[in-house]
Amino acid sequence: MNVDIVKKEETSQVELTISVPEKDFAPFLTKAAQKLSKEKPMKGFRPGKAPVKAVAEHVGHELLLQEAMDGALPHFFVQAAIDNNVDAINRPNITIKELAFEKPFEFTATVDVMPSVTLGDLKKVSVKKKDVEVTDKQMEKELDHIRKTRSTFIDVARPAEKDDILTVDFQILIDGEVIEGGESKNHPITIGEGRFIPDFEKNIVGMQADDDRVFEVAFPDDYPAKQLKGKKAEAKVHAHSVQKRVVPDLNDDFAKGLGGKFTDVDHLKKELKENMQKEMEGREQEKHLSEIAQKYAEESTFGHIPDILVEKEIDNRLHELSHMLSHQKKSIDDYIEAQGTTLEEMRGKMREAAITQVKVGLTIREFANTHDVQVDKKEIEEEVNKQLEQYKTTEQAEQEIDPDELREHVASTLRNRKTLETLAAKAGK
Repeated sequence: MNVDIVKKEETSQVELTISVPEKDFAPFLTKAAQKLSKEKPMKGFRPGKAPVKAVAEHVGHELLLQEAMDGALPHFFVQAAIDNNVDAINRPNITIKELAFEKPFEFTATVDVMPSVTLGDLKKVSVKKKDVEVTDKQMEKELDHIRKTRSTFIDVARPAEKDDILTVDFQILIDGEVIEGGESKNHPITIGEGRFIPDFEKNIVGMQADDDRVFEVAFPDDYPAKQLKGKKAEAKVHAHSVQKRVVPDLNDDFAKGLGGKFTDVDHLKKELKENMQKEMEGREQEKHLSEIAQKYAEESTFGHIPDILVEKEIDNRLHELSHMLSHQKKSIDDYIEAQGTTLEEMRGKMREAAITQVKVGLTIREFANTHDVQVDKKEIEEEVNKQLEQYKTTEQAEQEIDPDELREHVASTLRNRKTLETLAAKAGK
């Protein structure tokens, strides 16, 4: 096989002109003849056993050549790309130059490749990592949260006030029509949490069981759903019950009741502070590494970035958004409608940030290759085993994950992490 290569730096593409000798193309003709003679049996030959020339006469030369080409194209393109270190990132655009019997099979494949990256001066990259420390206020807030999650609720025969749970039926109407998502029954509302628009919560304070209220609400100018921004509506509310939150006291008995892990309040506070400190330091480290990578990308220069890389990054962002919305039992379509936009407009708004992220990814990749950052098999297996521990049984793990995909993902994640740490260690020096 002969391969001529033309690199197009201005478009981050490579054009491969591939000439396959007749003898190398012949096995694909034979395989195509076997397939076609099975599908269209011929007199005097067992299905799949007719010779190439006989099949060509029976089904037509064009059909046989097309069938052979369909098998040969991906085989010879992949072989040519591997042999010549072509870092293809999508399917090639193929142009057939010669496809005939007793002649070389020739075609041209034009494919997008990873753009060139010229790494910047790492000495110019300096990002100071902030020192973090758990404050008394943060501790108090976290302890209050833990206590609240273990609250009990009791029915009370009095007007609803802050922190009470008021269970209601409600309707929100504009011009006499209930708006989308503007109706619910037996809906618990914790007064003061701010999950509803301010006008709504303000007007239900003081309601008691069996009370009915009708009042006007105004949607804020920054309300997420564009079609409701700044609009006035009518709210109809019927109260079913008022419940008072009873928050347990922070004492030794409370600490001991948290799974039996803590001996007293001081023990709880000590471990909580240590865990919070680790979490804050971890978040700050991630932020620090991310900022260094971004600064380094700004110092680096890039060849033409193929659209496919940007579109894939936008796809990833939409996938993350979809996953987040699924926890709220919403879809991308719901979000688009609420925002009063279109999918195309959303993708357009994400494009600039996606290009920035692609550049960061390319910078990290080039740095890893330049500095030969490697992760050994032991590290990969240890992390794989950690992730497998979350499954109750081996059978469950086998059903829910692909071991090879998991190892590949873990290897990529660990290499990326090690690259960022190596980058951070060298930055500014």
